[in-house]
Amino acid sequence: MKWYPYLYVGEGASKKKNKIIRKLKIGAGMIDVWVITEAANGEDQFDILSSAWLKQRAVRKKLPMIYGIAKGYEEAVDLVVQMAEETYRETGNGDILRYLKSRCSERQGRLM
Repeated sequence: MKWYPYLYVGEGASKKKNKIIRKLKIGAGMIDVWVITEAANGEDQFDILSSAWLKQRAVRKKLPMIYGIAKGYEEAVDLVVQMAEETYRETGNGDILRYLKSRCSERQGRLM
């Protein structure tokens, strides 16, 4: 699993962030935990997936980068809205994925 270095965490998930991440990595079931990943179809920006999907090893291995975790679907949608607002504030456009990926590139550049 690949994790966004500036992972977005919903308010409900923040209290148990480390536990949620640990359980997601091993495929343990969790009720009402959702992840925000890059869209698999190549057209949309994000997919919001139930953690139930991650119980399958094959899904975990092929999963695109995880940009956010949330407790509840509505909280996941709120995180995507937060990402969109931040992107617009910083870039003036709605290309959220490009903005988030550029933040990763900047971070990697600073680490070298």
